[in-house]
Amino acid sequence: SMVYNLKSSLREVFEYKYYLVVPLKSIHVSVDLKSVLNQSYQTVRNKALSYFGFGEALPVNWYDKYKNQKEVLDNAVSLLEARPLDTEENIFINRLQYLRGMEYEKDFEIEMVESSIENLDDVNVEFEHVNVMKLSNFDKASYIAMLPLDKLPENVSYIHLQEEIQTLPFPVEVSYLTQFSLPKGVFSLLGKATRARQRLKNTMEEADETDTVQKTSVIRSRFLLEDIQERFDEDEPMVSYLNTLIITGESIEDIKSRFEILSSHLNQMGIGVVRANADQLYLFYKNMIGNVLDTADKNFIQSMT
Repeated sequence: SMVYNLKSSLREVFEYKYYLVVPLKSIHVSVDLKSVLNQSYQTVRNKALSYFGFGEALPVNWYDKYKNQKEVLDNAVSLLEARPLDTEENIFINRLQYLRGMEYEKDFEIEMVESSIENLDDVNVEFEHVNVMKLSNFDKASYIAMLPLDKLPENVSYIHLQEEIQTLPFPVEVSYLTQFSLPKGVFSLLGKATRARQRLKNTMEEADETDTVQKTSVIRSRFLLEDIQERFDEDEPMVSYLNTLIITGESIEDIKSRFEILSSHLNQMGIGVVRANADQLYLFYKNMIGNVLDTADKNFIQSMT
């Protein structure tokens, strides 16, 4: 048949879909101090109760708290023509995170989670050759690699990463964990930039004292830091984000081959991707739907306006 011949010639048939996940309220993003303290107390309280085998039931009207925030969000993303997922779709994309690269029966997987939420993450997660992650579900299995970006060109305005990835002959999942930077404070991007600028100033003064020619990279860094300061002065939003590319394969050889192709392709664009062997499990769970960046996340974090 035509479909069979198409699959045979392409090896894999796939399409890209995009999901935007926004936490409507959490202790990570709330700007209301009273709300933060209340949620923090509830979080600690529930954890303490869980140690003794107790839990707090979810109120029937829990959704009412989020209605106003959801309306604001719906208006904000209306130009993207985005639509909210229904319950089954929500269940499926959350379950799909544990089935990457495997064949599955969609309706069966949804029914399993509907019968018990414990089935949501019911897969074997193991490692082969120390650092290659393998997922197993019944008689199906796949290998998976979480590949964070750690280098970008100084000017990324002309980089169309998603379009370039779509030219590859195999699927590459792209995950962004993004958080707006605090406007002020030690942990804000402005605070980090100020400290970096002071270190750079000291380096340049030492070079002047010894009549050493300034490196081009040092001079370029100085202008970049000044640019950040100007953008903050103009109240331009800044974000910190973790960008992870996810590839799967039927074997370790598949993963190796696809990583080499992807790495070579991105390198031509001035983008660096790392294997991150020691961080595979962390990246696997950090990129789960609903997770957010926090102050403990240090590695592979990028900043951008």
